[in-house]
Amino acid sequence: MTDRYQYPDFVLTVIPVTLIIAYSVGTVLNARLIAIATAGVLCYLVMADGLLWHAPTE
Repeated sequence: MTDRYQYPDFVLTVIPVTLIIAYSVGTVLNARLIAIATAGVLCYLVMADGLLWHAPTE
């Protein structure tokens, strides 16, 4: 699923899904700010992974 050609699609899918899940959990636990801040950090890590560790080769 995360080979060279499908990995960017995976990363682009994970970013908004992470934010949606975090907002949902934050709504249930009544801690939206903490959940969104944590999701933001996770999204930055996913983007850094896509740019630095699994950088595009073309």
